[in-house]
Amino acid sequence: MGFLDRLTSLFTSSEPAPDAVRANMMFVGRARLIVHLFDEFGEEASAEHAFEQPPGYEDLLFFEFAPHGSRTWWTYITAGMSLCPALDHLPPTELFAYSEEQAPGLIDVLNQLAVRPPEAVAYAVADMAHFDEDPPDLGIPLGRHYGFVQAPERPEVLDFPNVELRSEDLRFVMARPGEDPVRFLRVLALADDDGERFKALIAGTTERRAWEIL
Repeated sequence: MGFLDRLTSLFTSSEPAPDAVRANMMFVGRARLIVHLFDEFGEEASAEHAFEQPPGYEDLLFFEFAPHGSRTWWTYITAGMSLCPALDHLPPTELFAYSEEQAPGLIDVLNQLAVRPPEAVAYAVADMAHFDEDPPDLGIPLGRHYGFVQAPERPEVLDFPNVELRSEDLRFVMARPGEDPVRFLRVLALADDDGERFKALIAGTTERRAWEIL
């Protein structure tokens, strides 16, 4: 069995990977993902946040990026959702949210969406997520319904990991073996649970970076 095959078996075997081995791999892989984000959004514009997480999500981080260069909006991103052991059986995914004003409440929104039960987080473009109760007051418009679209970022950002383009991306591949690229999905707040209405809205969301209920 080759080296990458052995790495893959850590995620597919019925026997869990030794904790220390898995933790080290996740640390290195997450670090590579974070540097990839810093290269685009600016480390100097970033603030890191973390929550106490349930088992399988311990290393999930969140970043707030202030306006930087030509980016005149605030950007909020999960960092490590794609590596969470609780989500091993799902395609690797990270979540984005945008706001024209600073909106730290979006960090909590991303956290709540990221750590939902694993069967509820197989997010893809045009998928929706719903909460049974109204959210707390986080200082931003919120509801119980959310939709997901591809994050409107440059192709170079969305194409991750790509070992042929950036050899250092191998650090992430070693932490999450497989051929699936990371899905970077933007979170949108929705007024209702009408999936057809949401799909009709998607085309009009690519230019705006406001946080609003659609």
